[in-house]
Amino acid sequence: MTQIEWGRLSQPMRRRYLVVAAIAEEKYSLQQITDKTGIPVSSLRRILRSLRVEFGMDVRYINTSVSIGYEQDGYYKIEQWGVFDKSYFLDKIATSVPL
Repeated sequence: MTQIEWGRLSQPMRRRYLVVAAIAEEKYSLQQITDKTGIPVSSLRRILRSLRVEFGMDVRYINTSVSIGYEQDGYYKIEQWGVFDKSYFLDKIATSVPL
């Protein structure tokens, strides 16, 4: 299998893949991930929780500012990929994700 069939995936799985691909692609804040994927912030928070709990991923928010402003000057980073194979995801799945 060289690429996934995007249309055959369930909506929850498509959204998870969108979020993982966005975080893997660039240093995005929560709002930037929302802008990139079209997923509302409240749903995005649930997806991040799902990735952590159900998929064993270590997705962290990296604060790059000295201010205490919530998610203003930071970005999300995948520290551990959990059940996902990082190389396979980046080579095969991320190339199919419509970002």
